[in-house]
This record gives sequence, structure tokens and C-alpha cells, in this order.
Amino acid sequence: MMPGTVMYVYLGALAGELARAGGEGGRTPAEWALYAAGLAATVIVTIYVTRLARGKLKAMTGPGAQK
Repeated sequence: MMPGTVMYVYLGALAGELARAGGEGGRTPAEWALYAAGLAATVIVTIYVTRLARGKLKAMTGPGAQK
């Protein structure tokens, strides 16, 4: 659950920044690029951890698993 929670918190923070960006003193393109890179990294890690956990659970509960 933790990677998903981190992803949703990051998305909320990013949405807040987008809402504030309409006024004076907006973010530079480099800052937006860093936000996008952070979002991409968060999504990739979330998918990776989910697949890793799913594989471990399947190995522990599937046919031939020790009981």
C-alpha cells in the first residue's frame, strides 16, 4: 500500500502546484521537468513494487507452496 499512497500524495502536491501556477512567479520549465521526472519515477517504482509483491505472494500461495 505504501507505494500507492506515496504516488497519490505526490499527485496531490503536483495538482496543488498546478493550481498555484496560474498567478505571478510561476515555476520555470526546469522545475516542471523535475516534477514530471519525479512523477514518472514514482509511477515506475509503484508498478515495480506491486509486481514484485504479487510475484512473491503467488510463489508463497500457489501450487507447490509449502504449507
